Amino acid sequence: MREIRRVKAGRRQESCAGLQRALEDLRRQRADCLLLGCTELPIAFKQSQLGARSEALPTIDPTDLLARACVDAARGSGASLRGKTV
Repeated sequence: MREIRRVKAGRRQESCAGLQRALEDLRRQRADCLLLGCTELPIAFKQSQLGARSEALPTIDPTDLLARACVDAARGSGASLRGKTV
């Protein structure tokens, strides 16, 4: 929660450092992936470029998945979620 509050407050450097610590902790615990389950987290994750680092965990952005599903539903295809585990 602290990092989310920092993102909302525009304290980017502090939030990036906190996200890095959280990511390292999850790696130590052998997490399989990182669920960016708050709307601020995908933004902060991209701004911090944590996702671009080779040691980064695979990420799931529920907001992105939902947006793609909505577009597909509007188009009548449902293609972007087919075959994906969410």
